[in-house]
Amino acid sequence: MLIIVDNGAYSLRNMGDVAMLQAALRHLRAGLPGAALLVLTHRPDLLRRYCPGAQPLAVGLRDCLYDPARPFRSEAEEDWCRAWPIPRAAGEFAAALDRARAVVVTGGGFLNDLNPAQTRPVLRLLAEAGRRGKAIALFSQGLGPLDNPELIGLFRRACQAGLRVGLREAVRGPEILKRAGASPGQYQVTGDDAIEMASRLEGEPRGQRLGISLRQAAYSGIGDPQLELLAGVVSRLKARLRVDALALPVSLNEGEGDHLVLGRLLRVPAAEPDAPEALLAATARCRVVLAGAYHAAVFALARGTPCVCFHAGPYYRDKLEGLARQFPGGCEVVDLLPPDPAQRLEEAVLRLWTAADDPNLQAALRESAAAQARAASRFYETCIRELAAVGPPRGGHR
Repeated sequence: MLIIVDNGAYSLRNMGDVAMLQAALRHLRAGLPGAALLVLTHRPDLLRRYCPGAQPLAVGLRDCLYDPARPFRSEAEEDWCRAWPIPRAAGEFAAALDRARAVVVTGGGFLNDLNPAQTRPVLRLLAEAGRRGKAIALFSQGLGPLDNPELIGLFRRACQAGLRVGLREAVRGPEILKRAGASPGQYQVTGDDAIEMASRLEGEPRGQRLGISLRQAAYSGIGDPQLELLAGVVSRLKARLRVDALALPVSLNEGEGDHLVLGRLLRVPAAEPDAPEALLAATARCRVVLAGAYHAAVFALARGTPCVCFHAGPYYRDKLEGLARQFPGGCEVVDLLPPDPAQRLEEAVLRLWTAADDPNLQAALRESAAAQARAASRFYETCIRELAAVGPPRGGHR
């Protein structure tokens, strides 16, 4: 049995995305022993390192088949484009799709208005695979912001083709799926698949540092004024609490480089995490995490460490408010827009610094994580049962 796995983060340089990919492959292998897993990536070397046994499939081959630059205009046009002969460069991908029993997309936050060139081919591939009788699923997804009618139209095609969706959160995702025509039975809130990894450190002592994680990129809304504000907040908190700050970089992608930004903010070099376990171990050294990057907060909360999350735009607002809903009582979210964002950040950190010793809070956060991990396992089991029931591949591409 062959399964095509689109992981969304093709460079494999974001440790949160790698953790979600590893979790998805583990579930698929446990439920379908012997299945061949073809993972879309730009980095076969890193795939071998992080996911031994998975086979690489070049992203560019998929994009030859499902043009990322071509907007969706109508159902008729999509069907007309599918009728054209396969581009020669896409032959390898088309052959893999012919043989596949399923196409699945592992965890990510890339299906949104900010990434139309990625959203289009992912949804086109899912829609075609589903219409050809293959199982199709999205795992551990953070959807949105997604208001573009064109992209909603593509999403609707995938939903009509039988798409199943596991959502990280219940704040934004269900409403987006409703607009895309999904029925309530097509999706489930499962939490983030990276939570599974945090259970490996359960019971280990928690450190006493103040963790800090952020992302400076066009989609994050964090610019130099916000960095200056955050540097002042961290400096004052270090002095008041008499603790050191610890950088928690998540992404090493070109153009992001969390470790470089955090190094400038803290004025000391920040270590590059070389695996998800390194990021997880770093969060374990913290009493409270101040997070503007999503997966540092996920790892901390999953092992009972409270977080103050901050955002300066809708992309991270949606992700972090959804995460706070999944971990009630242990995650506060602060908008960096005026008035007084620095004061609100500091007050939130001080509140949670005191609350961090409460065994009831720690237990509640860990139980929230365990409940989400159980929901994710049930969702995988359902999808795998449906995949196992799919008949042998039929028909040629298009």
